[in-house]
This record gives sequence, C-alpha cells and structure tokens, in this order.
Amino acid sequence: MDPTKLNEMESYLGISDTDDGDYIYSWGAQKLVSGAWIEDEYDVVYHYGIGNIPYFHQELIPLVATIFLSPENQRSAFTSINHFWDADAGLDSPVFLSDYVDGPVDPIYFSFTTPYNAYHKMQRYIDGDYFFRETGLMTFECADDNEIVTKKINYDMLPLLDLYSETGNIPVLGYLSAPGTGGTWIVPEAGSDAAICMNHDASDAAYEAKGKAYEILGRMCHLLEDMSVPDHAHNTSHAGVYGMRSSPYEGTEEALTEWNAQDLIDEDLSFLDPYESEQPILYLMYYLNQIGDHYADALLDGDDVHDQSIG
Repeated sequence: MDPTKLNEMESYLGISDTDDGDYIYSWGAQKLVSGAWIEDEYDVVYHYGIGNIPYFHQELIPLVATIFLSPENQRSAFTSINHFWDADAGLDSPVFLSDYVDGPVDPIYFSFTTPYNAYHKMQRYIDGDYFFRETGLMTFECADDNEIVTKKINYDMLPLLDLYSETGNIPVLGYLSAPGTGGTWIVPEAGSDAAICMNHDASDAAYEAKGKAYEILGRMCHLLEDMSVPDHAHNTSHAGVYGMRSSPYEGTEEALTEWNAQDLIDEDLSFLDPYESEQPILYLMYYLNQIGDHYADALLDGDDVHDQSIG
C-alpha cells in the first residue's frame, strides 16, 4: 500500500465532525466520521424522510399519522428504515417493521415495508446507482441573470471510486421549485442553462469530491456497524418513543466491550481479510450480520442459521 494513502485517509477521518455549517444539509463535514453520523440524519439514496415514505399496511388513524407523517417527524421516523437486513431471508429481502404506539386506551399496531435493505443500500453507494438528494436552501445564479432557488435537488451520483478519483460529471436530474409553497418538480433539459448551472464536475476543486467520497465511505461504515446490532439483523423496530420498544443494545454501549486494533494486537488475534472472498463487501456485511443474528433482541431470539457459501 502507498503510505501516502494512509496519510490522506488520516486527514479525512475526522474526530467528532458532523456538519460543516453549510447550507446543504445532506452533506456533512466531508469526513469519514461525519458520514457515519449523517447516515442517520438524511437518506440520500431512497429519500425516506425527505420526500418518500414507506408502504403502511393499514390505514393510519390521526394519532399514528401525526407520529409518522407530520413534516417535522418524517425524517426521524424514516431515515434509517433501510439500515436493516434479515440476511437469512436472502440478499434482496425487504425490510418489514412493526410495533405498537401508545393509544388513548389500548396500544395501536402499525407496520410498514420497504423493499430496500442495508446490503442493497451499501451496493448503491459503491456503484453510484442512485440519485443523491441534496437538501437545504440553495441558490444558483445562472445565465442571463436567471436565479434558481430550491430546497431539494436530485443528482445522478458517480460510483464511489470515480468520486474518490475526482473523475466524471454529476448531472442534475431534477429540483423542487418555489420552496415554501409546495413547489413543482422540474427536470431541466440536458444542455439547458439550468442544467449547466446546476451540474457538478468532480474534477472541480470547489466540489471537494474526495472529501465527499470519504463521507460516503463513512455512511457505508454506519451500515456495516448496524449489522452488529441484533435488532437490525432481525428487522425488529426499536424507536424507543411513543411507547415503541427500545433496543437492549443501543444506548448501553458503556456496558459492552468495544474492541479496537490494539485489543487484537494485545490478544495476538488478527483482522478479517475480506479479500479472501470474491465479494468482499458482501462478506463483511453478511459476517457481521450473522454475528448480530446469533443474539436475541427485545422481541426475537437469535439463531445460528447461515449460508456457508457466502465468503
């Protein structure tokens, strides 16, 4: 490995960085740690909580609709619903989540489904097979003094390695007009003044593509970490609000052993080598998922059923 790459990575790790105070909320401080943080804040791949909602299996009474569908609650309710993966059900298994909320008399049941699991999302980040949604009040000064003001833009994102190598164009696919009034979704024609004005060039230093690549890598680290949580490996809802169940693992980190590289060295242990597999990302995701799946959560027992052909 080129030692300069280690120095580069160190400069992009960050410490406790979150956002950089910029007006584009769905980009953070462009560090690896900010990506790990912001993955729980904005779903830039499937846009849950910032435009999309999952399919509910029942008509929601007003109380439950307020909890999930009010504009101020959607992002906290839905951003992380594709951080789950029941790997025992297959690579493309949907995420089904259900629970009860406190009602005026009895608890009220709800359930919803998204077809996109955490492994699916991981692959999207790698392949660039998604429309990155930038959010926040953004203003573009285009040709002929034409000003475009928007709060949502979809971009055709590059594959992760192209973004890292600062190679390629990132074209605008559409934006929301007239923020604050509901707006209309506008798709600018290729080559139009609006498209030229709003498109990104990964080679442009001002775009900081490499920092964005590290931030997306941090988002991927978040997805990998979630696989170690039994609730995420079992598709067990654990919001912990409005009477919904909590995870016996999340929020109790202080009582758990946190292994790091020095611990492995002290115990004369070694790191996993994902490149022993032809599909290293799948190997890492599935391996950690099945460790999480071994343990019980607040609702379901764990199991040791796994596919030995993976890895």
